[in-house]
Amino acid sequence: MKNANSIWKRIPSLLLALSILSCATIPAPDATPAGALAHMKQVGNPVDPIRSNMLQYMQSVAHSKDPADLEQKRRNLVNSVGQAIQTVRATSPYKADNRYRQSTLELLETMYAILTEDYGRLVDLKKIAEQSYDTMEAYMEARRQANEKLEEAGDDAAKVEEQFAKDYNINLISKEDELGRKLKLASAAMGHQSDLFLIYFKPYKQEVYLIEALDRNDISGIEQNRESLKEYAREGQTKLAEIAPHRGDDSLLRATRALLDFYEYEAEKTAIFVDLALKKDRLERAKRSIDSTDPANRTTEQVHSFNRLVTEYNNLVNQANAVNSELNQKRKGLTDQWNNTSDSFLARHVPK
Repeated sequence: MKNANSIWKRIPSLLLALSILSCATIPAPDATPAGALAHMKQVGNPVDPIRSNMLQYMQSVAHSKDPADLEQKRRNLVNSVGQAIQTVRATSPYKADNRYRQSTLELLETMYAILTEDYGRLVDLKKIAEQSYDTMEAYMEARRQANEKLEEAGDDAAKVEEQFAKDYNINLISKEDELGRKLKLASAAMGHQSDLFLIYFKPYKQEVYLIEALDRNDISGIEQNRESLKEYAREGQTKLAEIAPHRGDDSLLRATRALLDFYEYEAEKTAIFVDLALKKDRLERAKRSIDSTDPANRTTEQVHSFNRLVTEYNNLVNQANAVNSELNQKRKGLTDQWNNTSDSFLARHVPK
């Protein structure tokens, strides 16, 4: 048996929730105190390069095959956040009112921490994530928590901005610009991909345990892992049924479903390896028995029975080899299909 091809390289290390950056909040100039308006623009303008670099990073995740390019885009993003922090820190409060400046600074510092400290923790988790479903789930959970932390900081900053504008009679106009629209599309597409990956990964990892049991010729291990593989494949199918196509695109859903169908099929087909192991055990015991009997004392029935076992075993070996070849071929084809579908999905839904 061969192990499944990994699709890990398709999953971004950090998927930021981008709702806080998807809209531009514009102070309307009519009847606005000039100083308050200037202050809001001075504090808010440094966010624009961050939004641009964020999109470039996500585009690199979706469209680039070069790890160096991805890392450079991430560094650009980190640098733009760091530069914005310095700019906002250097901004004076408006008439001793530090609310808007401070809330924006806290948001930027949270983002910087996620992109540096939390990113480093995620990288460490990623190194062990493929060891088990639990470690993969822990990695995904850590990434979700980082996203939530950023969203909470964004919500807090938005509330302060709204109250600050109200206090100084500033009319805020929320507008989703083209950059924000692209950020939203990218985030949603990558979220859909990650959800399907985690559903796929659980039976994928269980299959690894089954293959290891097969390599050890561990009959009880084969049976236990076959049953678990079947259970996880069916569980995944149930979860898939609750996920809607992304913007009408069900290609990744179908590719994931095909893999889960395969895992359930594999769980059924590998029963032959249990039969083979049991037949081998019977044959070895029969051989020990016949070898311990003097040839002159062997009965015709004893010889025929042993020969039948040899023939049955050889036939079963041929059948098992055919099953093994079939499973290896289907596994590779379906895994390659998932990878290619994932690449095509991101290429369609993450704007360039």
